[in-house]
Amino acid sequence: QVQGTPSLPVSRPFLAHVSTRRNRGASAVSADGGVKHDGILHMKPFTVVLVGAALCSLASAKVDRSACTMDEDVFGMSLLQVQVKVAPRPSAILSSAPPDEASYHEDLVGLLASVAGKLQVTSGVDLCFMGGCAFCALISVGIYINSQMGQSEDTSPRQRLESADDSQIGRSTFSIPERFLRRRFTHISGEQKYGKTKWTIDDSCQTMNAFQFVVNMFTDLCPPGFLPLAYGLKNTGFVPGFCLLCFFCMLCIYTMYAVAKSAQITREQDYAGMWTRAIGRESSWVPTLVVVCVCFGCTLSYLCYIADIFTGVMPSLGFEMSRSFCLWSFILFPTMPLCLLKNLSALSYTSTFALLAVLYTAGVMVLRCVDGTYGTKGLYTGDIAPYLAPEVPDDHMMNFGLPSLVLVNMLALGFLAHYNACKYTRELRNTSPTKVVQCTAVAMVITACVFTVTMLAGYKTFGANSDGVILKNYSREDPLVNVARIGMGLSIVASFPLMFTGLREAVIALLKYFFPETGMGFDAVWEQDLLSLILLLSIATAATLLTDAGIVAGLAGAICGSANIYLIPCTLYAACINTFLSDKNLGELIWLRCLFGLGIFLSIAGVVSSLVF
Repeated sequence: QVQGTPSLPVSRPFLAHVSTRRNRGASAVSADGGVKHDGILHMKPFTVVLVGAALCSLASAKVDRSACTMDEDVFGMSLLQVQVKVAPRPSAILSSAPPDEASYHEDLVGLLASVAGKLQVTSGVDLCFMGGCAFCALISVGIYINSQMGQSEDTSPRQRLESADDSQIGRSTFSIPERFLRRRFTHISGEQKYGKTKWTIDDSCQTMNAFQFVVNMFTDLCPPGFLPLAYGLKNTGFVPGFCLLCFFCMLCIYTMYAVAKSAQITREQDYAGMWTRAIGRESSWVPTLVVVCVCFGCTLSYLCYIADIFTGVMPSLGFEMSRSFCLWSFILFPTMPLCLLKNLSALSYTSTFALLAVLYTAGVMVLRCVDGTYGTKGLYTGDIAPYLAPEVPDDHMMNFGLPSLVLVNMLALGFLAHYNACKYTRELRNTSPTKVVQCTAVAMVITACVFTVTMLAGYKTFGANSDGVILKNYSREDPLVNVARIGMGLSIVASFPLMFTGLREAVIALLKYFFPETGMGFDAVWEQDLLSLILLLSIATAATLLTDAGIVAGLAGAICGSANIYLIPCTLYAACINTFLSDKNLGELIWLRCLFGLGIFLSIAGVVSSLVF
């Protein structure tokens, strides 16, 4: 096969950029066998992003916080003084006599100060930080938009080469070794995909290798998943907790296999298509709506995590930022540019960073568990509030009871990646149910190991006082934990686009279902990007208004998450077996029905644990 996957991940708008001249990608083979190409790969935009971020960081570092209240040279005058002493003077504006220049300046500064007060900004450092985020976001989005303005997609690379005349190709065209032609076509294929004005799920088929599959699924599961496990272990012993973790890990691997097998049987690539083939089109909106609900609830909780983590850790870096200001800064960059990407393979680089950050955090938790710094007379014990201080029981091996539903609910949803199950399946290269289950098993077993280590280390350190976000228990003066907090915040930022892409595709599928007359219109890239911005704005607004989205996310996860993991895959696979397979495995059908019943029980248990415990 001459045409292959791009040698450079074309969906990395702020890491690399391909020149977007109208004729880019046109290649010619000279008489001496050389390949000439006018699409020049360059890294200037990436350099601009780095330089801009560095300049904004330096500007933030140069602004002394005391200068914001004393020095008249910072932004013309002190922002804090402006907020306290200066107010807009509408009388000066409405007066028939023209005000002097000082009055104009005073009115303008007062107006700006009142706007800044709405964001609770009291420091020029905060403005520099948000300005840096906005600058990087504009550069990244500009590169992304520029990358979409490429050549026409009417002609394939092979057709362009076959239609070229001898003056373009030369007589020695067919003497070029096959490996060079394969590499050349691979590069043009990536450039051609850049030039497309439409995007469908077919464009992402087999674009992700096994390593990218594993790191993406790990990032999909682990960063927000291990933070509350020590809290869930308070009413459950070590042995029952470990058994529950292994049990739900194996169940989730199987249900991912059920989705991949259903896709293979129906030859469809999303839940709506599989449901239509196996059950009927009238109810094909049900699984898509479930995915929308679970993704919206989880992305909302992710943004609340991001806001809370960075609001707590930014003061150690010299940024006294409010929760809403911190939230919108990190939405601008890097969350928004990442959410515009369509393929999971393009997100594997940030997912790799998240993997390293999680492993570092797990290592720090183990270190603090064994080094005694949070013991009775530990170095950091005095810095912790009493309700977060260590209180480890002597015996906690076999505890189990009704309050254990909290941990059951956490672990039942801890391996939730099934909203992207169809996407993982179709984007995996040389995909098959066997390969999907192998990659899924690797990712989920690694995740289970991290869950086990962090759950035990967190509980053995803080015991019954373990918080729902375990990093809150650690001292603000602990430098290793502060680095872990930053890493975890960024890893959740990297995890957010993985779930967001599932939300966007599910919303598009719903729109196509309810508005079939304009269904093809939703394939336009600009419409999908606009939809992404609207969805991100909606989630961010909800996260700003809801300081604690725990109940909303808990109910959405308990009902829709359980349906997404257990009910929908089992229903689809059973329907595929009954509809398409002549050799029906009765034992497997019984097993699928048992899993369906377990899913209903877990939904009820999740609602109870969210509302009661």
